[in-house]
Amino acid sequence: MSALAGKREVTEEALEALYKNALPLIERPELGSVSEVFSKIGENPNVSVSMLIRMVESDQPAVRLGASQNPKLPKAVKLAYLRRAWSSRSEAERRRVAEDPDTPVEILERLASDPVATWPLARNPSTPVSLLEKLAASNDPSLRKEALANLSKRR
Repeated sequence: MSALAGKREVTEEALEALYKNALPLIERPELGSVSEVFSKIGENPNVSVSMLIRMVESDQPAVRLGASQNPKLPKAVKLAYLRRAWSSRSEAERRRVAEDPDTPVEILERLASDPVATWPLARNPSTPVSLLEKLAASNDPSLRKEALANLSKRR
């Protein structure tokens, strides 16, 4: 399914059918991960805006992640997603929020205490300088290097 979902020639209708067929598989882990299917649907240039909105409003992290980075997702919907997803149980979602340049500053600051989010925060071009300075003082030399590299781009 994921190979088909990733093809540029797949129609909006076919993506809709793939989405509907993949949803029940989330509850059946014995069949394997379907997160790649949602990722490919969300990345596909033919996906409809209405499907992207349904995806980011899903109760399934894999589905939300699939649509969260598509440039067709309306800005207001994306911001609402980012405001909800920063506190998700899904580490992948929290990382995605921390790396997204559209994430509001107050959310980036909240994520600073989340070990899963520090690396993406250090790389995010929208992370406030004050937060980058804190990350640059980390005991982790690699994290310190990332934060310092980001800071140097700002000066």
